[in-house]
Amino acid sequence: MKSIRIIHLENNGIDAELVALALKDQAYTADVVIVDDKERFCKKLETEKFDVILMDYDVPNLSASEAIDIVKSKKIDTPIIVISGAIGYDSAIRLIKQGAQDYVLKQNLISLPSVIHRALNETQQKADGVKQKKEKATASAIIHTGIFKMNQKGNCLSVNKPLCEMLGYSEKEIMTGDGWLKYIVPDTKELVTEKLLQQLRGQAPFEIEAKLITGASQEIWVKCNYIPEGNGEFLGAMVDVTTTKSKEDELVNLSMHDALTSLPNRRYFSEAVQMMIHECERGVLNAFAVFYIDLDHFKKVNDLLGHPAGDELLKQAAARFKSIVRKYDIIARIGGDEFLIVFKHINSIGEIAFLCDTLLTKFRVPFYIGEHECLTTLSIGVAYVDNTTTGIDAESIIQKADQALYRSKARGRNCYEIYTDNISHEIQHTIFIENALRHAIDEKELSIVFQPQIDLLKSAIFGFETLVRWRQAVYGDIPPNIFVPIAEESQQINVIGEWVIDSAIKAYQQFDANVTYFKKHGVSLSVNISAIQLLQNDFIDHLLQKIKLNKINPQKFIFEITETGIIQNMSQLKNQFIRSPTTDLCIAVDDFGTGYSSFTNLKELPIKVLKIDQSFVQEIENDANCRNIIKSVISLANAMQITLIAEGVETQKQVDFLLENGCSILQGYFFSKPLALSEVEDYIRNFGAVRFK
Repeated sequence: MKSIRIIHLENNGIDAELVALALKDQAYTADVVIVDDKERFCKKLETEKFDVILMDYDVPNLSASEAIDIVKSKKIDTPIIVISGAIGYDSAIRLIKQGAQDYVLKQNLISLPSVIHRALNETQQKADGVKQKKEKATASAIIHTGIFKMNQKGNCLSVNKPLCEMLGYSEKEIMTGDGWLKYIVPDTKELVTEKLLQQLRGQAPFEIEAKLITGASQEIWVKCNYIPEGNGEFLGAMVDVTTTKSKEDELVNLSMHDALTSLPNRRYFSEAVQMMIHECERGVLNAFAVFYIDLDHFKKVNDLLGHPAGDELLKQAAARFKSIVRKYDIIARIGGDEFLIVFKHINSIGEIAFLCDTLLTKFRVPFYIGEHECLTTLSIGVAYVDNTTTGIDAESIIQKADQALYRSKARGRNCYEIYTDNISHEIQHTIFIENALRHAIDEKELSIVFQPQIDLLKSAIFGFETLVRWRQAVYGDIPPNIFVPIAEESQQINVIGEWVIDSAIKAYQQFDANVTYFKKHGVSLSVNISAIQLLQNDFIDHLLQKIKLNKINPQKFIFEITETGIIQNMSQLKNQFIRSPTTDLCIAVDDFGTGYSSFTNLKELPIKVLKIDQSFVQEIENDANCRNIIKSVISLANAMQITLIAEGVETQKQVDFLLENGCSILQGYFFSKPLALSEVEDYIRNFGAVRFK
């Protein structure tokens, strides 16, 4: 009598006995193993083999659905039968679709033996079908397999007809000379032949792959299995694996290239650089340089024109790079707007400078995306390696080039920087500041101070400029000219700028409520806005809402934007001002005279104040050109009826010159250092006692 092994997942002893009773007196003996929880169920499946799996529909903490998933996850093909007291049609169908073979109701256990019998038959038929399919595939493979005999010298002693058909040559052609080895493609012939002859000198089975040229001048991949026959001869079986190899090559290509530009990716690039390092170590290669390149202002193109335009720009940039590099150099895109180039055979730093200048010049030519002209310059970081360099790998070189890139971007972009050890220390310091900035607001390390602006003609306080200060726990006071550029580069300026605006609003409300002079004389408060903040959508609307919500006089709460920031973001600023009711918004152009802005552009924005840059003010006594520039700015401000403020005033002679030429509102240490919040009220109250010329 046939015996079958059954595992039964059931936690109810009575139900388990009823199932055992239903399986008695059948044409087979049932060896039933009962388990009642997930742990035992899994352990039995892993350690023992069963012919049938029975499972209750709802064992506590293990439903039939979960149990089926466990069986399938272990890749067990044993038929599954679900037993249930009450199961709906939909639930039953769902379990069968999930992998159950059948189901039986507990009130109809008499049918269980026939269900098991049917399940076993179906499983056997399925197994037989798979076996037949494999046998047919094997037979087909045998029919199309090229069989040959080869001696230890690589000569073919005999070949069958399928081999001749596969290679497209006659038996006589294949048997002549080096046998089928003469058809190996030239690039790999020497290497494959050497490897094969080495294996033929042994007496162990082996396998080898080769790319051959057929009689029809096509290239095919073949795999050959060799079995020694004990007399110095080998029996070989050759099969065409071109299709499989093509798919493998395609996958490798996809894994090593950027989908958008078809350039190599970072993985490909890193492996290529590693090979160059080995070539330098062996003296084969003299030197090479890795260029880490960033497209300046790419994000602006993405934001203004959309991602499809950004993708098109990247493809055009890739094409331009390819037109510049030599055939033995490698260029890769590693994500976003970042590219890597490795230039081989670099003989001097001067050659690096020449290549950088070439790249920078080529990328000063605009790109055209549809009807739009896009200008994106380059920031370049370079790491140089020669045959004296030791103890490095590809990733460390790429990292050094990245650090040099960081430095070139900090210098203002559209330039290059070559890595030195000093850069590494600077970058570490920069990274520390960048990380510390992320916690500066929460740690209450930031504060604001206020520098007075004095109207000498009226002997009055015109306003105060709000300035941000940072006292860091480790480094102490860090100047704004150090941390603000880092905040801009790391995109933290938006959060910090928002905090400064909110803090200035609170200070304005405090002064307006507590200091009579402030309200009576309409003293203004100005806040600096970064060019990065201007790139935020609807930023101007956001400022207007803040002013309105806090009930502040918009003419007395001034937003200072550098002239360079205005020039770089002119089109976006115009769009925001067009959409917004900005007649009441007060904009000041900071550092005026340094950015060469168009007077026409200035007229299109609601600019109420110009601030003469302190670099001109501080050279009044020494430089006639600076004096002439200041006179021109004063004339411009008068013609446009714009309020003018000179900043950075430190000496009496500077005060005299500015007053004589028509600029009366002055700011600088000659009048006062920046004041803490607690000092401002006293300064205003005591202002009447202060005497200036």
